[in-house]
Amino acid sequence: MKFSKYLRSELLHEWRPHYIDYKELKTLLKVPDFGAAHELAFLDILEEEIEKVHSFKAIKWTELTRREKHCKTHLQSYLKTQVGSDTDLAHIEREIREIALEIKELSRFLTLNNTAVLKILKKHDKQTQFNITEVFMLRMESRGYGKEDFDPLVISLSELWDQLRTRGSRERVDPPGGGENVTEVKLFILQHLPVLVFDENSDPDPAISSVYLDNDELDLYHERTSKREGAQALRLRWYGKTSNNRIFIERKTHHEEWVGLDSVKERLPIKEKNVNAFLKGEFKMDGYFRKLRQQGKLSEAEITKMAQLVDEVQTAVLSRGLKPAIRTFYNRIAFQVPNDSRVRISLDTDLHMIREDNNGHPRSAENWRRRDVGTTLPFQGVHPSDFVGFPHAILEVKLQTQYGVEPPDWVTILTNGPLVEAAPKFSKFAHGVANLLPDRVLLIPFWLPQMHVDIRKPGSTTSTAGRTSEGTVAVTTSESPGHHSSSREALVHPAACDSEHVKIAIMDEPNSPQTTARRMSDPAHSSVRRSFRQFIDFVGNALRGLRMQGYGAFRYPSQSVQEKRLAIPLRVDPKVFIQNERTFLQWVKLGVLVGAIATGMINFTAGSNPRLHMYGIAMSFMAIAIIVYSFLLYLWRGRKIRNRDDGGYDFAWGPLVIVALLSGLLLVNVYIQFKFGLGVSY
Repeated sequence: MKFSKYLRSELLHEWRPHYIDYKELKTLLKVPDFGAAHELAFLDILEEEIEKVHSFKAIKWTELTRREKHCKTHLQSYLKTQVGSDTDLAHIEREIREIALEIKELSRFLTLNNTAVLKILKKHDKQTQFNITEVFMLRMESRGYGKEDFDPLVISLSELWDQLRTRGSRERVDPPGGGENVTEVKLFILQHLPVLVFDENSDPDPAISSVYLDNDELDLYHERTSKREGAQALRLRWYGKTSNNRIFIERKTHHEEWVGLDSVKERLPIKEKNVNAFLKGEFKMDGYFRKLRQQGKLSEAEITKMAQLVDEVQTAVLSRGLKPAIRTFYNRIAFQVPNDSRVRISLDTDLHMIREDNNGHPRSAENWRRRDVGTTLPFQGVHPSDFVGFPHAILEVKLQTQYGVEPPDWVTILTNGPLVEAAPKFSKFAHGVANLLPDRVLLIPFWLPQMHVDIRKPGSTTSTAGRTSEGTVAVTTSESPGHHSSSREALVHPAACDSEHVKIAIMDEPNSPQTTARRMSDPAHSSVRRSFRQFIDFVGNALRGLRMQGYGAFRYPSQSVQEKRLAIPLRVDPKVFIQNERTFLQWVKLGVLVGAIATGMINFTAGSNPRLHMYGIAMSFMAIAIIVYSFLLYLWRGRKIRNRDDGGYDFAWGPLVIVALLSGLLLVNVYIQFKFGLGVSY
């Protein structure tokens, strides 16, 4: 779909006069012999169109701010005097929802117009002799265009929603910015959870930075990417600006689901000036632990555990040669009802990964982190090859409920809705290493080859308001004894810019209704043609299976089943491989039994009973066929299991043919005995 058609279909008709006239700008570029005069005319009209858009934005912003203050005044008046009815509160809540809807519409309005400007500039550079895109965009950026921040108004709405729920008030915190869909996600969550204020006595800073450690072989990365049980990640994290003297040493140990344990994150603080000495093994934290014992705030067991963590981390750093490898930076906003951990949500935006290693040329040098990277975007002075941005926001939903208790309906709507796309086990560290250190990477995360995929879902509507929405989130789940505790990580597309959507399929479960229905409706699954084709594929795949492949975590389904934006690898229980081997041994047992009978008949009838001798030879071939069949079946199933292939792990005609042949041999033996008599020499 062309962008002009897409723009017409997506614009809000009430605001049509205020959109950029994309069609007129295209017409100006079609003038024959486009010269300097035409260029000046084009630029004048383009600037007029941009100014029209932002003038309208300023007017709408003033209007929405005025309406928000009006709601706030009425709500505070009601809370102080308790004079009014439930109808008044319902009217205030309806007005707040309408304001939220218009914020979403205004965000989308600006996104579409900014996209139109970028596309018309690219078309201009392609069709004319003038290249102005980069210069023009820098000029627009210097004038503040394209830097819309809706968060002050969004947070004000958060306070109003929270006051409606609790009849109280909350302090205010400024969250990071975001694109159209990120704003919509915030608006949806704020209807149910307030913004969490971490420290009401200081100015909040949403920036979070982490320096991950690894060695030259990237052992920690490969252990995590290959899903090795007990894989660890070591990082140094700080909050806010680089001037923050409080650094946290963190170790995260990942456990696979089949182990039945939760992943564990351990941390302890250290002063920034001591980090370099700590990594070299020269600084011990004995003084810190003595101070903790004197304060008496922690038990001896807790202090001992922290001391053990220090020893283990230092031992790992020194023995494995760990050093700074990758830094991650992002802005985080958290949503949670104070003192209630049943539902906790965090939203990370502006995610960037920066190289910290010294391979090629010094970056962090002798320090534990680079000195030329701060916490303000864009990172000035950093070479483009040293950092990479992430195109989506990351939403993480943490639930803590009793077993059997379903999560709140609104959480289910959010995680299963059109704004989010599942990406289990997403790792910022793994993404950064795979992108910035590709020449040293042996395994890549499953999502990396799919980064070009547009995860937006066209034609979907959110529950926040009645307009088409495009966006997405990613989910992982882990459980702990006593409570059902799950952590769902999510990708949120920041903005809708184009109408072309790439679709990637993900497998259904083998016995799911979708899979069953597809098999029943496929003639090839219920005919002789299916069997013949399956036999050909079976032999070919089994022979290819002789080239044993590792139990890699990142295989993709080969069949399109259910439309999803990201293909997610399915987890295979290790017991499945053992069960496949057990089935193979049962088939071999049958072949050995038939072979033993055949060997006896051949040895004891040689020269005396020619017919029984031939019968024994036929049974020998039958035994060989059973063993070869079982071996090929074992390889074929093993390959399908490793590749996470969709269903069809049985070869229906195989057992039927073997039973038929064995039955035929028995009938031949009965015929020989009755035809020529028992115990007669031939």
